Amino acid sequence: MSKEIIWNAPIYDPSGYASCAREYIWALHKLGVTVKIEPVVMWSAIRGALTDDQHEFFHSLEQTPVSKATTKVQHTVPDCYHRDKDFFNRKCNIGYTVFETDMFPKSWKVKMDMMNKIFV
Repeated sequence: MSKEIIWNAPIYDPSGYASCAREYIWALHKLGVTVKIEPVVMWSAIRGALTDDQHEFFHSLEQTPVSKATTKVQHTVPDCYHRDKDFFNRKCNIGYTVFETDMFPKSWKVKMDMMNKIFV
């Protein structure tokens, strides 16, 4: 059985979230994990954030076939967490965020509660 994952993140944005997501995706790919990406735009997608080869690599991962039941990571701020059509079929739905503070906004609680796990 091969390992696979869906990574939902602002892949093409010029942000720390995007840079971090690209590094995780690249590392998983190098380890032999099948990675499908679902890019989201949180700020503004700019082509200059990536070389042509990087853009082509990440774009190709948008087409990667994975099973409906695979784990999905939503690597964004919790306001952007969502339930897609396969949400309840997945092995695990992980919310991953980085937020430099000692508390999170109360409005995030509902979104975080719908995830199986939260990584910070």
